[in-house]
Amino acid sequence: MLLSLFRTNQLFTAIFLLPYIAVLHLAPIWIEDNWEPAIHGALTQVFFDYFGYKTTFTQVLAGVLLFIQALMVVMIDFRHKLSAEPTLFTGVFVILVSSVSVPFLHLSPYYFSNIFLLIAIDQFLITYRKKEVTGSLLNTGFYLGLAALFLPTYLIFILLVFAGLNLLRGFNFNERLVVLIGVFIPIFLTATVFFWYGNLAEFWDVQFKSSYSFIDFRAGNYFTFIHLGLLSILIFIMVFVRGQITSRKTMEVQRKIDVFYWGMLISIGAILFQADVQENSFMVVAPFLGLFLGIQWGNLRSNISELLHLLFLIGVLLLQFRPLLLP
Repeated sequence: MLLSLFRTNQLFTAIFLLPYIAVLHLAPIWIEDNWEPAIHGALTQVFFDYFGYKTTFTQVLAGVLLFIQALMVVMIDFRHKLSAEPTLFTGVFVILVSSVSVPFLHLSPYYFSNIFLLIAIDQFLITYRKKEVTGSLLNTGFYLGLAALFLPTYLIFILLVFAGLNLLRGFNFNERLVVLIGVFIPIFLTATVFFWYGNLAEFWDVQFKSSYSFIDFRAGNYFTFIHLGLLSILIFIMVFVRGQITSRKTMEVQRKIDVFYWGMLISIGAILFQADVQENSFMVVAPFLGLFLGIQWGNLRSNISELLHLLFLIGVLLLQFRPLLLP
């Protein structure tokens, strides 16, 4: 069966995630939609100005970036021993959660920001019980700053780093200051480049002024709330089974898993405070929810996990092709 292909700890097998992504990214070939990016950061603006956002190139790039994101989640899972049995399931479910409708499939800032967010998380997870962590924390902040330059609301994940440091190291004001300095560096450098070309006002508007609002669903539609409901149910289930996910894990692993739980909850805040929430705004939850779904799927019996995965996959495809099924 399909899922058994990914029940392995051999990382090279992750190459088969590429055709899996390709199948899930076929819908835009037959379905036209009016999706346009509602909000984005300064670096996304530069990218879209050069390459656009609904072209063949950006469609392929979206698949490649999703593959990188899924691979990074798998590597974090392996490196920090989050799953009882290492598999590629975490990558599979990151892909599924990131593909639940056609607007999710277009290249958006989330494809870039999620990658830098995962690098930042990996950087501060390795600080557990280490004495010298200045470099890792500076890198954590730096990659968070890069994530925010593609989508400004990712600055909220500074709260995740602070919460994670409390879990992994305890309170230390200087360590938090190092993180903030790291966040400031890429934002300052980018602002300097915009200033050099006489576009500082545009940078300020895109990066800060027009990016934040509270419970702003103007760019959404009826299906935005459907996906919000579905993802909320999955999040609730993953919180409910936390005991199973952390069962028989070391204290270190339990605390690292709790970091991802904090990330999943804080990602909801990123949605609530973002201007012009769209369907694909919920991709911010994908790395965290996908990780937990993958861990939990690995705890199921093989035949049960295969059946549930098949139902999940069919459900995602039905959501993607709903315009043809329900014109």
